[in-house]
Amino acid sequence: MKINLFFVIGATNAGKSTFLSDAAYGYGNRIGLVEVGKLMRMKYPPSHFKGQSNPKHTAVEAWQMMVDGVERAKQDMKHLILVDGQPRDIQQTHDIINNYIYHNDDLNCAVIHLYAPLEVRQQRAMERDGSDKEKLELSLARLHNDMAPLYDVLALLHECAPERLITFNTSKTAYRPNQALGSALQWLTERR
Repeated sequence: MKINLFFVIGATNAGKSTFLSDAAYGYGNRIGLVEVGKLMRMKYPPSHFKGQSNPKHTAVEAWQMMVDGVERAKQDMKHLILVDGQPRDIQQTHDIINNYIYHNDDLNCAVIHLYAPLEVRQQRAMERDGSDKEKLELSLARLHNDMAPLYDVLALLHECAPERLITFNTSKTAYRPNQALGSALQWLTERR
């Protein structure tokens, strides 16, 4: 049986962490979460990231955390793996397309793109990080600094793997993370 692997991408405050936490609650011990950003934020202060989601000086370490996390989840026999926030640049996108989406007999892979308009993401930043000035500054900087690399990632995915890209608008009142994940799983199963 193939393992379902989703790379969950989106701009800062699009809802990636909420998506993963709801999935973890709904799927219990069948799911493996690979939360690279969370691990990096635990290891380094906000100033280390220089207002970017994937500064060049962190890219290699973040990529290795992702690879190790996927392998660990596979060894733990997780039926569903969610990777938070990867790919973040062109090289990572090529590597994910070539090593995970295609040419991997163990995995059934796709990318989930979570979208929310800028004003919604700004409000979420204020709600989440408003009590911590340093975190809020990083979050607000990333609202803009994330967009160019995310655009490049999405453009490459649309070019090379359009049939493996699913987008959900997290600002819609009908949006529910677990329902979205269920839809994505059904969609992926139909494409095996």
